[in-house]
Amino acid sequence: MIRTTRTSALLALAACVCGRAQIPTGVAFEAFYDQAVISFDQPTFVGPVPGDPDQLIIVERAGKVSRLVKAAGGYEKKPWFAVDADTATHWDGAWTVEFHPKFLENHLFYVLFRQKINATRSVIEEWKADPSGLANPVKLRSVIEFNQKGIHSSGDMKFGPDGFLYSSQGDRQQSGQDMNEMWGKVIRIDVDRKDPGLEYAIPPDNPFRNAAGTRPEIFATGFRMPWRMSFDRLNGDLILGDVGDVTAEEINLVAKGKNYGAGAVEGKCAADCAKFTEPILAETRAEGICVIGGFVYRADPASQFYGVYLFGDYGTKKIYGARLNAAKTGFSEMKSVAGAMPGNVSALGLDGRGNYYAAMYKETGASTRSQIYRLKHTELRPVAGTGILHSAFRRHRDPSEQGSAPSGYRVYGLDGRLRTGKFPESTGSPDILILREAGTGRVAKWILP
Repeated sequence: MIRTTRTSALLALAACVCGRAQIPTGVAFEAFYDQAVISFDQPTFVGPVPGDPDQLIIVERAGKVSRLVKAAGGYEKKPWFAVDADTATHWDGAWTVEFHPKFLENHLFYVLFRQKINATRSVIEEWKADPSGLANPVKLRSVIEFNQKGIHSSGDMKFGPDGFLYSSQGDRQQSGQDMNEMWGKVIRIDVDRKDPGLEYAIPPDNPFRNAAGTRPEIFATGFRMPWRMSFDRLNGDLILGDVGDVTAEEINLVAKGKNYGAGAVEGKCAADCAKFTEPILAETRAEGICVIGGFVYRADPASQFYGVYLFGDYGTKKIYGARLNAAKTGFSEMKSVAGAMPGNVSALGLDGRGNYYAAMYKETGASTRSQIYRLKHTELRPVAGTGILHSAFRRHRDPSEQGSAPSGYRVYGLDGRLRTGKFPESTGSPDILILREAGTGRVAKWILP
């Protein structure tokens, strides 16, 4: 998958063309909590808590979800809740927790896992946390579930800049080209509304909403094992890592209605290619084993990592950095930015300040005890006090909402909520404040609490 060496001439050319510094190397894996006291059993997800940059959510494959909370004496692991995930094979388990864009108002979040009750199925559930905090969450409903007949149940789940919930789903027996089912797809649903007979609504602009013999939930098709995906928090690009079979590992820039070939082609297309969209990365399995999709670094615009897509590989245990070319058809620069991780990489994640984390995963053995590491480098800085937007875009805001601040700004919290009343120029904010120009919506600056 990943070609870890590039000629110095090619790197120099890429840096010159892009007008940017080359991607740094020397990223370290920092143990930021007491690993003699805290460990995790096959972690599959690490992510932030809205409104609290000092907490992380960790999902373990067997269905346990914990909070890693920063306290005076260091980090503490606090059990949160559990789901009944099937773990009969290594393809099964709990995969993702995703918070609603208005979580600080409605306290809703969503869990993606694979469950076996009579038949094995992929499940997205809606849960609600206690209004006073994250304590005592309760399950409200099953939003969507469908039977799984193959093995690649892996997937991910993210709210997009449009407020809709996107979920990647692995295939069943090369089902990426079967438009009558949701396996091997990225689906998109509206969890805030319900169509007749459903626990969700189909967004009106879903590309196959009115197509005969096609699931209307489908946003894009042609994936095999799309393990991790994320939105670029600056421009909304959806980037997805798709684990290969025998030929290639892929990273895809996912767009509405496109077909990425799985079930018909793997890696770069050789024939009958008009209907397929090429991956932005297709590397042979001799160069990598299992791509782990990551995130575009957007914390500090002055950083040499700014705009770099950081991702991993389960087999090589390494973290890689890559920068999209201007046409967004491929990477103009790519390299390994760190040595091998102590264990297999299962997921990359962010906290509320933009720090990066990598989950270590142990597949087999007498113990599957694993750890979470923070990626440490002088250029991997957290959110800057002033600069381009890091962690909020136009997320699910009602157009009727109104608010203003001095100098013609509209003010939003990091959670995406519009703020009203007196604007706190220095302190008193419960989280980062985003100042957008009222007329253009452009980000002017942001202020840390």
